[in-house]
Amino acid sequence: MKPLIKHQMQPCPVSCMSASLAMVVGKPVSEVVSLMHIRYREQGMSLREMLVELGVSFRSFDSCENNNLDCIGAYLCTVPSLNMQGGNHEIVIELTDDDYFVLDPVKGRDGKFYYEKRGEALDDLAVELGGFAIDAFIPREWLELNQ
Repeated sequence: MKPLIKHQMQPCPVSCMSASLAMVVGKPVSEVVSLMHIRYREQGMSLREMLVELGVSFRSFDSCENNNLDCIGAYLCTVPSLNMQGGNHEIVIELTDDDYFVLDPVKGRDGKFYYEKRGEALDDLAVELGGFAIDAFIPREWLELNQ
């Protein structure tokens, strides 16, 4: 099964959430950034509110539970930032029936470290994905209708 999501790069150092959502909903990152970035960064708009406003069918995760990547679809995940000490970063992990794909929106920004799938770190800026917290899951069926 082929991945559905296409990588998009975040346009500024702190737009990873908007860029990750743009990848999931199949819209240009500039559109999602202009629609939500300021509200998310400055006014406390939650990821849940963003997903609802974008019409995404999703399941959210409680970080106190034992969560796994066990359903085919896309996972919005929080990881430690590789470029801002003490910060968090949002990425997308797409799981197919036989593989997984790491889509890090900072990949491609000049001189910035980014996460990559284990065994696929191809340059000095790539870091193999380790720990993460799952924020939300979007089923493949929804992705197929919206990509």
